[in-house]
Amino acid sequence: MVSHESDLGRWTQVLYRPDPLLAPFVRSIEGFDESTPRAVRRIEPAAAEAVIIFGFGDPVVVSPTAAAAGTPMSSFVVPLRDRPLYVDFAGSQAGVQANLTPLGARAILGTPLGDVPGAVDTGEFRPDLDALADRLADTRDWIERCRIVESALRARVAIAGDPAPQLVAACRAITAGGSVQEVADAVGWSRQHLHRRFAREFGHAPKVVHRLVRFGRAADLLGSTDLVDVATRCGYYDQAHLSREFREFAGCSPQQFADRRLPDLGGFEDVTFVQDAQ
Repeated sequence: MVSHESDLGRWTQVLYRPDPLLAPFVRSIEGFDESTPRAVRRIEPAAAEAVIIFGFGDPVVVSPTAAAAGTPMSSFVVPLRDRPLYVDFAGSQAGVQANLTPLGARAILGTPLGDVPGAVDTGEFRPDLDALADRLADTRDWIERCRIVESALRARVAIAGDPAPQLVAACRAITAGGSVQEVADAVGWSRQHLHRRFAREFGHAPKVVHRLVRFGRAADLLGSTDLVDVATRCGYYDQAHLSREFREFAGCSPQQFADRRLPDLGGFEDVTFVQDAQ
């Protein structure tokens, strides 16, 4: 458990490690409880993972762009995303978040991710999962809350059908950093056929997911070394290439991204939004 309290607000993050048998499907489960002295906007950068939020606090407003009108939601599903997502809340939010691999998202949501049009209210998409929010609200222990979510996800995985073996192998190889051509050769498909099948099942073409994986590694390295080293270690052509990817996937430069990182796992804050709201 990580807690923070300052002029920025108060928040608690509970990090729960799921059963290792769920590792191909569930990356992590996190509990969160946050209150701030003002309305704020969090930036969720693009990611090669899907997210399910089981919210039991006040609704948040989820927007696909900084300028777009958002949709209030308490519990919602976010598929793999190749653009940042903007989440506004007026002082408080609480819930449990499940971070899913592409294979896990396909299995747990029970539909090709190409059919999931961005952030969707869980009640409209998976009513069985949406019902968990009330159970979580009635449970006071954070570890028990995470276990309830883990059990529900395990049950969904147990009844899920597998995509074609070639797609399973391709997804694992792409998310491990393999090149599209290498993966196509390994599974015995043309690049065009792999592109079509992969995008249907996981929501994005394999090249996009490859880039998202690389971006995630780069984002994790920020602050531990200089940008030239980050670019080199993550396979970018140069620092300019790295910067272009950050502007596309995070909506800002690498340095701005690092500057917006809040302490103690607080996420990323859109300072411009806060200034406008004051």
